[in-house]
This record gives sequence, C-alpha cells and structure tokens, in this order.
Amino acid sequence: MSVRENEYSRTVAKKSNEELLDVMRDFEKYVNGFLQAAIWEIQNRKLSHPSLDRIQSNLEKEIIPAEVETKTERIETDRQNNSEALTVTTPLYSQMAILGFSLFFSPLTGGILLAINVFKVNKKGVLPVIIFSVLYTLLQGYAAIKIPTGNFISILLPVAGAIILSDVLWKKYIGKGVKFEKRSIVVPLVIALIIFIPIIYLFYQNPELFQLTNNK
Repeated sequence: MSVRENEYSRTVAKKSNEELLDVMRDFEKYVNGFLQAAIWEIQNRKLSHPSLDRIQSNLEKEIIPAEVETKTERIETDRQNNSEALTVTTPLYSQMAILGFSLFFSPLTGGILLAINVFKVNKKGVLPVIIFSVLYTLLQGYAAIKIPTGNFISILLPVAGAIILSDVLWKKYIGKGVKFEKRSIVVPLVIALIIFIPIIYLFYQNPELFQLTNNK
C-alpha cells in the first residue's frame, strides 16, 4: 500500500466525480480515512473543490467538525458564490463543442473530443466512450444507407447520438456542473474539415455514389 493509499482507496476509486462531490459536500458523515482517500482521488483526477484545503487541514489536525455550518447556510452560500461544483484544473472541450462535432461531422469525432476530456479527468471511462462512438457511428452509417433521406429516424439518430455524448456520457464520466476552462476547438476543427471536405467533394462530383448506397 503506497503513501497515497489506505484501506478506503479502492472503494473511493470506483466513485464518479459527482459522488466525490457528494463526499466533499457532506464530509461530516465520513470517517477520517475515507475522507483522506477521497481527497487523494480528487487530486489524482486533477479536480479541485472549494472545501478541499479546509477539510485536508482539519484532517491533518485530526479535527473534523461535526457541523461547520447549517444546511440553510450552505444553500445560501451556494446561491451566492456558486462554488459547490468540482473544478477541473486542465482545459476541456465544452459540451457544446462535443454536441456540434457529433451533429455536423459524426458521433466518432464528438466521441474523440469527449474521450480526450475523460482521459484528463477519469481515465477509466475512455474505452466505453470510444466503443460507444464507434458503434453508434456504424449504426448511423447503416441507417443512412437503409433509411430514405428525410425520414424521421434518419433525423433522430444523429441528434440522439450527439445528446448521449454531450450530456449523458459527459455527466457519467466528467460530472454534472463541473467547472473548467474551455479548450480551443481550432485544431480538431481543422482536422475534421481536412478529412470531411474531400469526402463531401467526392460525393458531389460523383452523385451516382448516392444512388449506389441508397440501392443497397
């Protein structure tokens, strides 16, 4: 067992960012060892929380107050400074960027951006994000071939995939309400354009390709 581990570390490592936030919010409910393991995990994921230093200081003094402030005071404090959410200390691609790339390019491109984010915050979620992105892109491509353009399902699939990536999987692996610095999308946008513009041009110059796919 390393210096940065204790008997609670394995249990804490399985928790999502949102669950770690709950631990920081209601820290008085937990024993010192569990709190210390939670703080280490938050630091390992390069996250921060406004109460982190205070709780760590109290742990070092072995003094964890039973009640630092009342529930009402906490709610009022949250409303005033909105500082309850965990903060990611490294820049991330925003949810809107992931949504846009998923809609205008493909779920795979949006999934790659999300996977990069997850790698920086919670590495265990990278593989599920990539697998979902690849499978959903294949499903969307198959639907594009089999379902006529303009059909409700052909419209719904891209939207559903974009929402799952930018909202559902984001909340699962990044966290709800997490604060972060937005990362520039210039580089991934240029790469996506370099890849997709020739493909679009190919179909534009060879419209018979549309007929081949639709006839399958």
